[in-house]
Amino acid sequence: MYLNTPNFTFFNIKLFYILFSSLIFLENVSAHHAMRAPFTDELISVEGYVTDFNFRMPHVTISFNVAGENGVITEWLATAPAPNSLQRRGWNADIIQEGQYIRLIGKKSRYNQPIVLLQTSSWDDKDNDYFFEIDPKNNQVIRTIMGEPEPTDLSQVEFERIPLTLEDEIPNLHGLWGRLPGRSSPRPEGRENVPLNKLGQSIQNQWDPANDPIFTECANHGLIRQAISGMPVRITQNQDHLIFQYEEDAITRIIYLDERGLGDGSSSDMGSHNAYYNDNKLVIESFNINSKNTSLNGNVLSKETTTVETYEHVYHDDYGSMLQGEIIISDPLFLSDKWTMNWPKYYDSDYTFFEVDCRIPPSF
Repeated sequence: MYLNTPNFTFFNIKLFYILFSSLIFLENVSAHHAMRAPFTDELISVEGYVTDFNFRMPHVTISFNVAGENGVITEWLATAPAPNSLQRRGWNADIIQEGQYIRLIGKKSRYNQPIVLLQTSSWDDKDNDYFFEIDPKNNQVIRTIMGEPEPTDLSQVEFERIPLTLEDEIPNLHGLWGRLPGRSSPRPEGRENVPLNKLGQSIQNQWDPANDPIFTECANHGLIRQAISGMPVRITQNQDHLIFQYEEDAITRIIYLDERGLGDGSSSDMGSHNAYYNDNKLVIESFNINSKNTSLNGNVLSKETTTVETYEHVYHDDYGSMLQGEIIISDPLFLSDKWTMNWPKYYDSDYTFFEVDCRIPPSF
């Protein structure tokens, strides 16, 4: 059953989740211009039998068969935030089972596709009037689909402090770095302050998030979007190279500390690089990067783009070992100035990566 529910309409929508995101929010109004969201503000109620519950990266999806008034069955897809985000809010891979009859309330597709967006704010609503298992015989609610969220009080958590340097005095970046328990993934400072020039802004004005290749093709995020992702990264240090393993796209990035990183002159999504240690930091200078949008908001950059990433291991007063990341982006074609973003990640020896199983939504 598919019902319009005007009584659920919000009047102050600020954020939008988008399918296959690295960071799962999209601002309704950016600093440069009004955005067109892939989902409307209208909330709809959709119910049917679950055919698949995919609790994997890059985001959780629920496939279910919905019977129309004429009896015709349509396969719907509910798209939700990343599994590590929902795990923090109490969901797990067993909270929904195939064959259950469920009712979900979420945002309607702008193009009337059989997709419903389950907003992050729905999990944070104490009333939780959004996700239900229903008895199809009498239409009664069997249960609210909600688990026990992680505690947010970190005062009793013992955070690890691993050595700042390795035996050869280079910075110790080895290990898995992610979010704090019970907290949202760190969001990059400076992400919204994009210094687009006139040409860059003219391209930005044509951006439609519903056409994001990550959304339509399960394309990978590319260097910039992957580097600033709030999702965890595992770093392995070797004598002549480092291995960056990103949870979000299951991408493995090898950072050479010699001429192998310079490449053959061809471009790629992760680019070529010159990497070295300097002043207790890892520095990665990248170039030959494919032109891609750099966020959910668009902000496409040209193939002339170069980046400088730095990673430094420091001690946080309360949270132990912290990896401080920074990226400085230059693009002579689309930017009027350098664009700088920085973000923290925290050491977590217990975290296990989620599997990646990207699903292209119906009608794409």
